[in-house]
Amino acid sequence: RDPLPMLLSGIDFLNSSGVGVIAIPCNSSHHWYEQMSQRSAVPILHIAQACVAAMARPAGKVAVFATRGALASGFYQRALQDRGIGFVVPDPETAQVQVDGCIREIKAGNMAAGGAHLAVALADAQANGATAVIMGCTEIPIAAQHVGEIAGDTPLTLVDSSLELARASVNYALERGWN
Repeated sequence: RDPLPMLLSGIDFLNSSGVGVIAIPCNSSHHWYEQMSQRSAVPILHIAQACVAAMARPAGKVAVFATRGALASGFYQRALQDRGIGFVVPDPETAQVQVDGCIREIKAGNMAAGGAHLAVALADAQANGATAVIMGCTEIPIAAQHVGEIAGDTPLTLVDSSLELARASVNYALERGWN
């Protein structure tokens, strides 16, 4: 089922509510960012742009962990490319299976299993030259809290997309004196 009609309905509701900015924490929803922006009376902060803008320039590549739909959409890859940052995405037959498993297990409430899947995907990213990982799905940072229990601390810099969007939202408000 196409989620765009419901997303646009949500934008209409926010328009009628008089909001000053919109922040959408669902990464995959940003596939429809242009359509939502055209419908919105106010700016919509883009989660990938918020993430990439907050990152220090990594020494290596950035791995993008997200749903298959978000990866196919390519908005994280474009945001990284626009800033001249090299990136890798998980191999669909191996590491992405682990990312998918991580997301599925966290949604099911199986934190340790989600962390175990994420640990394998993180090791693969590091082996492929990544020094940082964008956690581009709301479940992945939850799993990251359990990786240390399974595999020890990761040397990779983990970037939480939800946290960076929240920070961008606060900065947007502060820049406009909304405090």
